[in-house]
Amino acid sequence: MVYLLVNALDEINEDSRKEFLQFMDSFLNPQDEDQTDAQGCRVKWLFLSRSRPDIEQCMCHGLVINMDSSENSGFIDNSVKTYVSTKVAELAKKQNYSTALGYYVKSYLQREAGGDFLWVNLVCKELENLTVNHRHVRRFLEGLPFSLSDMYECIWRRVSIDFKHSIILFSL
Repeated sequence: MVYLLVNALDEINEDSRKEFLQFMDSFLNPQDEDQTDAQGCRVKWLFLSRSRPDIEQCMCHGLVINMDSSENSGFIDNSVKTYVSTKVAELAKKQNYSTALGYYVKSYLQREAGGDFLWVNLVCKELENLTVNHRHVRRFLEGLPFSLSDMYECIWRRVSIDFKHSIILFSL
């Protein structure tokens, strides 16, 4: 028996996710319950994802545990709040944040995280690399995008710009 885990399926861009789900359809919805691969190996899949209509449609024949349900949302929200508190405490120590600034960053991230650990992690990485004066942290946070895909886009643009400048400086 082989177990395969796919994490954060909902975070794949829509076109790639559609292509992946079409490919996976034969594995996820077999015609024969005992379908095996050429070597006779049975495969069990576990997908971790937020609820999306295209994903739900593909998973309709499997066991689905909805983590977005109201009974689980409090647990997820508390977990994200704990994660934010831990990350901001580490960040405050490393960046020498005042108590007030640490409280502001923690409150802001807990309010805007939307249950997304990865978004919190990316924002904390950005704050960790921030070399501006502490009074600019608030303006920096308020300028960040709230969706994960927009956050990736923002980081990618900055990396691309930094890379172009590196090439120019290197070639001089």
